[in-house]
Amino acid sequence: DDVYDLDPEDEDIITGIKRFSSGVAVTKKKGIYFGSGPTSDAMEFVRTDVEEGALGNWGIVKFESRLAYLSQRGPFLFSGLREEFIGYKIQQLWKTLDLAAMEQSSGVYYLPLNMIMWTAKTVSQSEYDLWLCFNTKTGEWTTRQFTGSKLAVYLDAANTSKLWIGGTNGVIYTGDIGTSDNGQPIAIELVTRGIGLKQKAGKWDFDQLYSFRHVEIHYQPNGGVSLLTVSYALDNQDGPFLPMVNKDTGSSTFSVNTGNRVRFDLGGIGRLIYLKITGLSNEPLVLQGIRVEGDPLGRR
Repeated sequence: DDVYDLDPEDEDIITGIKRFSSGVAVTKKKGIYFGSGPTSDAMEFVRTDVEEGALGNWGIVKFESRLAYLSQRGPFLFSGLREEFIGYKIQQLWKTLDLAAMEQSSGVYYLPLNMIMWTAKTVSQSEYDLWLCFNTKTGEWTTRQFTGSKLAVYLDAANTSKLWIGGTNGVIYTGDIGTSDNGQPIAIELVTRGIGLKQKAGKWDFDQLYSFRHVEIHYQPNGGVSLLTVSYALDNQDGPFLPMVNKDTGSSTFSVNTGNRVRFDLGGIGRLIYLKITGLSNEPLVLQGIRVEGDPLGRR
């Protein structure tokens, strides 16, 4: 018999099936089963210790030797017997999503960018309106606004991974090509990690206040003409971000047309400084380093 009834008394439905390791992983919303056997009618299923299963089948993504999926709580990685929650940094965003719609979310692993990406729908929208993008190398998250799309990856004639995006209007877009969005430059925003002036035991010193006075940005010149805007925030990566003053121009912008560094003046007191650089995607930017200068004020 090749029909299997997995814990029918738990009143939880099967939400996805994916080939995994030497068998298959079967998910419910509140658990994952692993099945293996020589043939389809001679398989044995074991319930794992996982307590958060997948919302839907299309959002289960094969990533190296693991499965990535979206649960009621958020995104997880499944390695075989247990799960790893990877959604800590997007918990506030997750609360704004329509979980019923997320059952039909599509996901892909796009190796050229080391990204696992899912389509997502916020509660206030009528269709899928953004992507959740997880960098598998850095563990960082980003989002991409895109209305009504399905994600897919295919191999071209050279056996290279390519990204396809399907629109609800029947149009198919090729992703990760060039530096524009359907011919238009994309607004970009880069926020650094917190930068301090002194470390203790390999960590930034939070026991002392500093007066941050100067920031020097080193870059690779590219001959571009678009301006980049720089601002800063103290002790909070969410801001508020304040303008800095370019020592040479008096503005809060700089161009990577020539030269290889730019110096900004500021006056802020805190323990960490976060820098934000904004611009357009038609302006290639290669950062080579950031230097922060300031003085200690005293201990709290």
